[in-house]
Amino acid sequence: MMMMIEYCKLFLLVALWSVEVSNTAELRCPDTSLDAEVDKNVILQCLTVPKMDVSNKVEWVLNDTVDVHLLRNGKHEFVHQGKDYKDRTSLFDSELHTGNCSLRLKTKMTHTGRYRCSVRIGDETKHCFISLTVRPHELNPSDVYRRRDNRSSIHEKPTDGNNTGSTNTLSAGAIAGIIIAVIIVKAAIIIIIAGVICLPCHRPFEGVRQNDPDAPVAHNGPVQAVE
Repeated sequence: MMMMIEYCKLFLLVALWSVEVSNTAELRCPDTSLDAEVDKNVILQCLTVPKMDVSNKVEWVLNDTVDVHLLRNGKHEFVHQGKDYKDRTSLFDSELHTGNCSLRLKTKMTHTGRYRCSVRIGDETKHCFISLTVRPHELNPSDVYRRRDNRSSIHEKPTDGNNTGSTNTLSAGAIAGIIIAVIIVKAAIIIIIAGVICLPCHRPFEGVRQNDPDAPVAHNGPVQAVE
């Protein structure tokens, strides 16, 4: 009988300690603001203080509307997970019993927003928040030069043993042909313009011959002597 009473006392003490700990426990996000590149793995840290087993329920939600990752009744649920998070999230399952609720996320540009980590501790649900900003890749100067070199190599023609340094530029023969063609066209234009200008110069003299009676008349036949 005494042994049963001692067990009851011990059980009550443990229960009271658990309730007290759950009421004083905190959920902390060490980094309340994060900045990450797209398509990179980032960890959104969320920890219980003191360390407690949270393997029963952990929830991550974006902007209070999109389910990012849900752990309920000790099982991961993906039915209601946002489509932009499919196969991109995970928890540290082996560390849940020590209070590590952190989320591992492979980022997309649509992942920018305010994340809420919610954990059931005792009879209360604790929360903490992290703001994540996802930005495009940053190019290093070496990457820029490499891309320029690649573009230059694409536009170059391959050379062989009989052709030294041939490129896409025009050959000397083609340039000479173009110059000759331009000269010929210009000469033809000049001749046409000169003909148009000089044509009116001959017409006045023809009119004078026709109107002057004393003007000599050309005879096509033999000339007859006058007696």
